[in-house]
Amino acid sequence: MDLKQLRQFVVLSETLNISLAAQKLFLGQPALSVSLRKLEEEWGCQLFERTPRGMRLTMAGSAALEDARRALMHAHQARDKARLVATGQAGTLKLGFIGSAMSTILPRLLAWFCLRHPQIRLEPLEHTNSIIVELVKSGDIDIGVVRLPIGDHPDLSIAHLQDDWLEVVMPRNHPLASRQQVTLCEVAGYPFIQYTGEVHGGLSHIIEGLFQAEGHMPNVTHKAVQVQSVVGLVDAGLGLGIVPNSLASRLPDSLVLRPLAGDHAPKTSLGLIMPATSSTPACELFYTAAMDWKTSTLQVR
Repeated sequence: MDLKQLRQFVVLSETLNISLAAQKLFLGQPALSVSLRKLEEEWGCQLFERTPRGMRLTMAGSAALEDARRALMHAHQARDKARLVATGQAGTLKLGFIGSAMSTILPRLLAWFCLRHPQIRLEPLEHTNSIIVELVKSGDIDIGVVRLPIGDHPDLSIAHLQDDWLEVVMPRNHPLASRQQVTLCEVAGYPFIQYTGEVHGGLSHIIEGLFQAEGHMPNVTHKAVQVQSVVGLVDAGLGLGIVPNSLASRLPDSLVLRPLAGDHAPKTSLGLIMPATSSTPACELFYTAAMDWKTSTLQVR
């Protein structure tokens, strides 16, 4: 039995006329009769019977008709789904992201993508920078939103999404809060909340480099994995921190941001990483949507 025979059975069941069914199927009557006889032999039962008024379904044929229709429907759905997945128009996309991205650009980017590709099911997974890099390399996730730079990775494609300028976060009643800008020398005089070290990029390397370039060492009293955790510890009065200023609108009223003094404000970036080769069609669609979103946001500015 094949799908052609099932379709022939369904069409003849609906027309109950061998000549009309053959026309609809673009077959000769003898070929249709032979095909249906083989189907009856395979199923071991008679599906149609002839009467003085024409053809009619037997009880066995009537019992099989709905299942035959469903089988054809599921076969068509399987074909359509396979085609959509092959072109990236359907399927699942596993997206790794760092926590600070969800607090800034990611909700708008995901909304932009889902509006354009509603058939693709997103599976967002929060991790640290280093874990996302390794998961993309291993193929366990398809694409990642990470803090740049992440170093040299020839097996990854890296695309810039958005710049973030780094500023000092502190309680509103902190002695430095009255200043328009603060220096790293001043920050080094207070307890400091640093990020845990990352193998691949992350804010800890950037902040360490800033202090080293100024010849100072921060008074690290606590460490945290994510930006939101640093903000929480600062709000608890445990020290100062350095965070991307894109978080400004999401800070509690008890905290303020102050720029670092100097000619060049320190910045970091958010970017996309994906395999340099063998990326999925859905991954390519997300990359294209992300670049379109980036262009649209720049035009708005």
